[in-house]
Amino acid sequence: FYVDDVKYAGIPLGTGNEGATNRVRVYPNPTSQLWTFAADDRQSAYIELVDLNGRILDRVTGSGTLTLDASGLASGVYFARIRSDEHSELIRLVKN
Repeated sequence: FYVDDVKYAGIPLGTGNEGATNRVRVYPNPTSQLWTFAADDRQSAYIELVDLNGRILDRVTGSGTLTLDASGLASGVYFARIRSDEHSELIRLVKN
């Protein structure tokens, strides 16, 4: 019995490509203030901050280095859903 592409509230929990590397670096993670996103390329990116229930809490669009404010969030696990013309990915974020 195998389960592929499991989703919880629209968020994929298993992508099937665990060996793939992120094209966007996030630091610091965990954080108590800001997450900084730095892309390997200079393409425009659309980033959504999503909670475990699938609610979109914040979004930012731009290229290069982008930030999301975590200071007003409760401690816990969140996800960054990142989309560009070339790719999309989901990154687990921790707020402490």
